[in-house]
Amino acid sequence: MFCVECGKETDRLVEGACIECFVRDKPLMKLPHHVDLQVCTNCGEFALNKVWSDKEVSDAAEEAALEKLSVIKEARILSVGSRISQQDPRTFKVDMEADLEIRGTEVRAEADTMVRLKNTVCKRCSRQLGNYYEAILQIRSDGNLEDSLRDEVVRKIRNEVESLSRNDRRLFITSVSEVTGGIDMKLSSIAMGKNLSRELADRYGAETKESFSLVGQAADGSDTYRVTYLVRLPEHRVGDAVTFDGKLYKLTYISKNGGKLLALQGFKHIFVPRADMVRVRVYRKREEMRTATVIFSEDGEAEILHPGTLEPVLILTPKGEKVGETVRFVDLEGEILYVP
Repeated sequence: MFCVECGKETDRLVEGACIECFVRDKPLMKLPHHVDLQVCTNCGEFALNKVWSDKEVSDAAEEAALEKLSVIKEARILSVGSRISQQDPRTFKVDMEADLEIRGTEVRAEADTMVRLKNTVCKRCSRQLGNYYEAILQIRSDGNLEDSLRDEVVRKIRNEVESLSRNDRRLFITSVSEVTGGIDMKLSSIAMGKNLSRELADRYGAETKESFSLVGQAADGSDTYRVTYLVRLPEHRVGDAVTFDGKLYKLTYISKNGGKLLALQGFKHIFVPRADMVRVRVYRKREEMRTATVIFSEDGEAEILHPGTLEPVLILTPKGEKVGETVRFVDLEGEILYVP
């Protein structure tokens, strides 16, 4: 076979021409003069391949250019390399080089474009800024909702929602409000509200209730509801000294099934089913317990310096437990009880 342009004999012709003649003065790869890249002014994410992504701006500019890259139908892309140069705060020049394969022959092609940032607001942020929500998570407590517990719960919920939103941008917290007796969190998803209320119930042994309110109708005529999930946290927390059926314990574990208590007299564990946890009462919060300096200790007992009387007091400790330089204790009708 002979090339119709140069007459060279070859076994690889494209439209009657050899590869060299076919690619000569032919634009093998094309990019538009410019590419507009949408960026959300609220969250800073970029719209790429119809998906909002959190990326470095240079990486987003490169990906936006790649979306618009095209090659002639006879070519197959083997590899692509890019050079990004910023022209001004909102414009990036992208120079691309690609290795192409045409009828078994590799050739090099080049193209460039300008990527321009265009401000917009993504749907998630538009909803969030517009106070969109489907569920309310109400956090309350049987006693006073301590600042530390409130902050801990809010932090756990924020971390969980942030993790979930990486896979589903529809999930977000609309607002967090302090109200009398606790906090209210508006959430974008009913299902997420339900799952979060269950997780809090499991972690803290909390009681949960849910209620529905009709807010309108969807486009298909079906009713649209908002759901309120009430999570009532118990007054007791892990580490507190508590009473149960007239005896004093340390609360060591709590879950949706119940709690585990360690007797402060004898140091035996018992399990209290969820239904019976209502009989558990706080005797002393962990942060309110007094501490004492240890004078000496041996297996099963220690002598401490009582901080009130400054008198040495002998206390019992669990067998095999190493006692530190200070210990926590509670006073039960004049008896000093060690709290592990």
